[in-house]
Amino acid sequence: MKFAAHVGSGKRGRKLSRAALGVLLGALFVAVIGLAASACPYCGQPDWRTIGTETAKTRQGTVWATEPTWRSAGVWVHQGDILSISALGSVAYSYCYGCGNSRWTGPSGAGGVAYGSDYLAPGRQKLALVGAIRGSDGVWTTFDVGISRLLFAPASGTLYFAMNDSVYHGGFSDNYGSWTVTFTHYSK
Repeated sequence: MKFAAHVGSGKRGRKLSRAALGVLLGALFVAVIGLAASACPYCGQPDWRTIGTETAKTRQGTVWATEPTWRSAGVWVHQGDILSISALGSVAYSYCYGCGNSRWTGPSGAGGVAYGSDYLAPGRQKLALVGAIRGSDGVWTTFDVGISRLLFAPASGTLYFAMNDSVYHGGFSDNYGSWTVTFTHYSK
């Protein structure tokens, strides 16, 4: 059975290859079905959902602002692999239930650099989405993510995400909300 798909109209339309059609349908599936992982760390549901091929996998999951630790994406990356990361949502970093004075931020954070060893990723954007790769030797390599980031993996290891807040002085205890993180891992 032959199958053809065309993009455009009239004589200017283009025939799509099976591979391009697969990518297009995959993106449409992610957008329409919304593979958003509504999983929470307390629900016993999977943290990340996957769609893709052996060389390019797209995953989507949730990073909770109340979680004072790194959230594993469950993916091993090799130094030099390409990572395309994006995030949506907003979190309160000074949540005041019922008082109307909560301070909210998106994945780009509240501005400024997180100075001090009490932050999950010192030297990175404060109250922002950050990423890390933990090598098999236990060494953590951190990087800023924000709303979106395209980068070559700076190290080999397991990929993690977190909100860069202070782990002491009640940093995470007054947070509320989550970000939906989507990333595509292109392996060499």
